[in-house]
Amino acid sequence: EAGWAIGAVAGGLVADLAARHKPYRALVLALATLAVGHALFPYARVLAVAVGMNALFGLCRALGGVLTQSSIMATVPPRLMGRTQSAFSVIATILQVIMSFALGWFAQNVTLSVAFVLLGAIYGGAVLSALWARTLASAAHRFPDSPVAG
Repeated sequence: EAGWAIGAVAGGLVADLAARHKPYRALVLALATLAVGHALFPYARVLAVAVGMNALFGLCRALGGVLTQSSIMATVPPRLMGRTQSAFSVIATILQVIMSFALGWFAQNVTLSVAFVLLGAIYGGAVLSALWARTLASAAHRFPDSPVAG
């Protein structure tokens, strides 16, 4: 847990720098690191490696959270910011509870390794979603009158 906490603090400190320079690349890299890292985590046999991985995960989660939240707030009109944050918070909490129960079931009834691979797959889905969102944003920018542009 100390590794995660140290990584989360470090991620919070570098988030501003990442948000100014290459936020999209930093987000995709953080999500991809979480995807691959969680799939490999059960195979960390040395405590120092597990602590280091947790520090990296904490950094990536903090960075991803800040970059995602700031990009949402940059997109949403000011009058809807509070409602949007509340809606995302409720949806994220519900999804996290469902995910926790599902992964816990797999860890208990199948194997811990499978649960971590599934967690990595969830983060992999987040990578694909980020790439897809970028594609949609690019299409909306190139073709402002298209249905994608809204």
